[in-house]
Amino acid sequence: MAKRRLESLTLFDYSDRELLHIISEEQDEDGWTDSSAIAIRLGLDTDYPNANVGMRLGWLRRYGAVEKHPERPKAWGLTHVGRALMNGDLARDEVEMLDGLDSAKMLMITRYLTGRYRRSGVTASHLIRREWQRGTKRNSK
Repeated sequence: MAKRRLESLTLFDYSDRELLHIISEEQDEDGWTDSSAIAIRLGLDTDYPNANVGMRLGWLRRYGAVEKHPERPKAWGLTHVGRALMNGDLARDEVEMLDGLDSAKMLMITRYLTGRYRRSGVTASHLIRREWQRGTKRNSK
């Protein structure tokens, strides 16, 4: 199967969580990877792939999910919070419970989750909001 060629690196091309996984998979033994390794891994086909990766990771840095290496300007690593958010998952029984909810209960779950979102830490709240934006964007095609 041919590798997908990306012409951009927006939230809608790759979620923050997917990008955190790629950083984790591409990191060296010391926990760092650089923009070019990520661009190559993604098959980013733009005029400035390393800059595109750097800009996206700059936002994740601002949110607290990744950090820059103190001496290697193009090297990035996951923060403790970024790694925890990357590894989060739902158990099978949790997914089954959510799948079984009717629309009225889903509304109440959403109301509950928005309260939890407001009380989340800064990094988690940014990534939660962005995951919601990505998941609710309507396909214009």
